[in-house]
Amino acid sequence: MQIISLKNQLRPGSLDLKSSRLFHSALYDLDDFRLRIQNSGLLDNFQVNSRIMDAALENDVALLDLGMEWIKCVLFTSGSSG
Repeated sequence: MQIISLKNQLRPGSLDLKSSRLFHSALYDLDDFRLRIQNSGLLDNFQVNSRIMDAALENDVALLDLGMEWIKCVLFTSGSSG
């Protein structure tokens, strides 16, 4: 999976606890990820097209796609501290 390869290249070793929880939520616990988006503004600093956001809030596949893009940008971009 591309996201695991990217993680290993940019952040070798284990993720810190916060990053690990965010990773798990975005990719494995979609109900929690959706709630975090809606209730805590998790994606407030991540620019998302309103059409994509609406689809993600209604559809698990769209939400997973959004979660993967968010994880790549937030946790695995060069210089990210998590």
